[in-house]
Amino acid sequence: MGPVLGDQAGSARLYRLVSRFYDALRPVFAGFESTREAYLSHLDLEPTDRVLDVGCGTGESTRALLGGERSVHGIDLTGDQIRITRQKEDLDAAAFVVGDAMSLPYREDTFDVVASIGSIQHLPDVENALAEAHRVTVDGGRLFVVGPKRPDNRVGGAIADAMMHFLEDSELQENATEAGWTDIDTHLVHMAYLAREALVLTATA
Repeated sequence: MGPVLGDQAGSARLYRLVSRFYDALRPVFAGFESTREAYLSHLDLEPTDRVLDVGCGTGESTRALLGGERSVHGIDLTGDQIRITRQKEDLDAAAFVVGDAMSLPYREDTFDVVASIGSIQHLPDVENALAEAHRVTVDGGRLFVVGPKRPDNRVGGAIADAMMHFLEDSELQENATEAGWTDIDTHLVHMAYLAREALVLTATA
């Protein structure tokens, strides 16, 4: 049996239940403003980029992608969260759909940037998801992934493995390479209030 929140169906059920309260709870999962600033400092966006936010949830990660003349799209498997997102007037500039990160409903070469901020740990096949992201990204486009790093100690690692797919640096880089990405780089962002770290990956199509 896999992690409790390591498959999309289980994760979707959880987020459906907490969707009304998710924005209040989000700092516990995604970090407070200083943490978000730290990992977003590794995100390189141009004013006219076409951007996809995979696993956008209630759109709080998408907000950081808006600006300039960018065409920004968000996709999430949980319809309840997408409905909440569409009600936020300050996100009117973005388009949101219900869909599957493992089978993105977009043509090849649609986006300049694909971002996954705090969602990749819920996917049962990370390499498949990164391959889908690569498929919809133009040649020379960029990937930006943020997820929880697997704790180094044995007890913490065992607990993490039971919950979801916490990320190992080398494994994530290997998954990205196999999915076709190049110029792969990773960074650690410390989330002091939970004594844990986020792993940030950037790459080029």
